[in-house]
Amino acid sequence: MMERGSQEEERTSDWHGLSLTHIVLQGVPKPVSPYSPAVVAGGFAFVSGQRPQHPSSGDIPGDFAGQAHQVFSNLATILDAARSGLEKVVKVNIYLADLNHFAELNSIYEQYFRPPYPARTTIGCSLRGIMIEVDAVALARQGGRDDV
Repeated sequence: MMERGSQEEERTSDWHGLSLTHIVLQGVPKPVSPYSPAVVAGGFAFVSGQRPQHPSSGDIPGDFAGQAHQVFSNLATILDAARSGLEKVVKVNIYLADLNHFAELNSIYEQYFRPPYPARTTIGCSLRGIMIEVDAVALARQGGRDDV
C-alpha cells in the first residue's frame, strides 16, 4: 500500500453544500479518461473502476488470478489514500470478461473481504485487454475523525 504522504488531495468545498475530496495518487498512472480515481463525499469513498495494472510498472498479469489480485491490491491502495480500507467497503461492482472465472473470483475475493461481506454485483461484459475490473463504495473518515 502507498503511504498517506504519497497522496495529493484536491478539495471542492461547496457542491450543493457537500464537501468533495478528489483522491489523486503520485506514482500511480494517471487516468487516461476524465475521471478521478476516487472521490470522498458524504462520509463515503467512491472508487472508480480499477484495472489490473501494476501502479508503477504498468504491467498487467497474463492470468486471471494475477489480474484479480492486482485489482484488489489497487483497490486497497486507493481506499487507504481515501482514509478507508477494504474492511469498510459497503458495495462492490465486479466486471468479468468471462463469467467462467466466477468460482475462481469468489475464492480470491474471500482473501480480501470477510463476513459480513459487502453488497456485490458481478457482471459479464466486454473489457479491453483485461479480464476483470472492480469499483467500490466504502465508508470513509472525514477530516481527521476516526469514528468509522
